[in-house]
Amino acid sequence: MHSSRRGARVLAMLVMASVLTVLGTSAGSAAVRAPQATVGTGKWQQAMEQLRVPGKGCFTASYPKIAWLATPCKAAPRHPYPPARGHRPQTVGNGNDYSAQVAGQISSATGSFNSVTTGATESGEQNGAGSPVANTFSLQLNVAPFTTPACSGSANPGSCLGWEQFLYSTTYNQVFLQYWLLSYNATCPSGWSTTPLAPGDCFINSSGSSLPGSALTVAGLTSTTLTGSAVPGGNDTVVMTTGAGQATATGADDRLSLSQHWNTVEFAIVGDCCATQANFSSGTTVDVKTVVHSGSKTAPTCVLEGFTGETNNLNLSATPALGTQASPTMVSDQTCGNPQTLFYTSNLPPTLAKQARAICLEAGVRVAPLLDACTVDVAVLGRAAAKAYLSQPANVTLGEITLPPFGGPALRS
Repeated sequence: MHSSRRGARVLAMLVMASVLTVLGTSAGSAAVRAPQATVGTGKWQQAMEQLRVPGKGCFTASYPKIAWLATPCKAAPRHPYPPARGHRPQTVGNGNDYSAQVAGQISSATGSFNSVTTGATESGEQNGAGSPVANTFSLQLNVAPFTTPACSGSANPGSCLGWEQFLYSTTYNQVFLQYWLLSYNATCPSGWSTTPLAPGDCFINSSGSSLPGSALTVAGLTSTTLTGSAVPGGNDTVVMTTGAGQATATGADDRLSLSQHWNTVEFAIVGDCCATQANFSSGTTVDVKTVVHSGSKTAPTCVLEGFTGETNNLNLSATPALGTQASPTMVSDQTCGNPQTLFYTSNLPPTLAKQARAICLEAGVRVAPLLDACTVDVAVLGRAAAKAYLSQPANVTLGEITLPPFGGPALRS
């Protein structure tokens, strides 16, 4: 990172806005077959998200029936969707993301999209290799790594952690779960696999359930939801619904005891496996929404951290805010385009500013103007941005950039 990229100037790469709002619905249990009524597709999707998956196995549903029907399971793709291996500057993924965190335990989370730029396109590698193919991406609900009894056979159980993903793959048009044992550093348990993308880790999939009809495209994102659930003493489930009136679900074993440890979740649209990238067309803005259900009306904390190794080429929002009602919802814009406003430390929410400032201080940044600029950069680009300020001189000029009509020459006050 060049020394000229400081404070507000970093925002020449970014334009974002985030708010936390509220959806009034809770993810309580429901009968496997709900009373039928005339409902729109949106209401039907909400009903299907909340409808209890009957048990282990694979299920589908079609509008207007609010009922899960058993369907043959398929083998989920054996490709890994590996964990993050450090921040990737500017763009979303590989540890660079916003996640919602609660004080208690999350029972379910739903990811969706408020809006996507009209005419946006996307392409990515299939199966981790080859030329980019249109509409190749994955939707992911990723939990934060946590302690799990499944690590008991690892080389050092105190260092091993569990990690779980609720996934949809466009390449295979399936939903499934992928479970991980991070830093297992021993022969993996029977049925688990290893990958050079994550040395020392082990992973295994649930069965996959196909989405009826054709695979999701960028054009269908705004009417799609992905829900992950973990119930104490029950199954872990992933449910996907579309505005076309189709739904699919997989109920699987609680291999890692997630329900006892789930307090943080990341929702992302990124590459489809193997640490690949989803590449959106220039000018694309995606409004990403994450709803968390924890039985609390307290707003979640916005955590500057992501967990998946896949990425996209969109810029991450730097201005999240929090709401305080039931089922808090985190909404953030991700964009591939030029900024329309400037951004300063004062624009950061207090919690995020405190986190970023602490990282800068830990790195040794002490001079006030540099510390402010470092705080913005770390909030936007991630922890690694702090290193760029260690060699900067102390005699910097204070002030704010004043803009004429956006795009014209900037002035300093």
